[in-house]
Amino acid sequence: MAAREAELIFRGAASDPAWAGESNSGGDVGGGSAEFIEGQAGRLERLESVPLGAVRLAEQFGEGRFAELCAHIRAELRRVLVHYDRQRR
Repeated sequence: MAAREAELIFRGAASDPAWAGESNSGGDVGGGSAEFIEGQAGRLERLESVPLGAVRLAEQFGEGRFAELCAHIRAELRRVLVHYDRQRR
C-alpha cells in the first residue's frame, strides 16, 4: 500500500505544468514507513520504502533516546543509498 500511495503522490506532484519534463524527487513519511520517490517527465523511475515512519520510530525509541534515533535513521538511509548507488552502476 505504501508504494501505491507514494506513486500517487509522485504522479500528482509531477502533473504540475511547471514541472513538466523535469526530474522530480520527493518523499512521503507515514506512520509505519517513509517512501522516497524519483522520476522524470511524469514517469516514476524509482521508489524506496524504508521502515522510518513517525509512529514506528516513536514507539521504538520513545523519549530520551534521540541520539539512538538519529543513528538508526542514518544507518537505514545509508543502506538505501548504498543499494541505490550499486543499482546505478
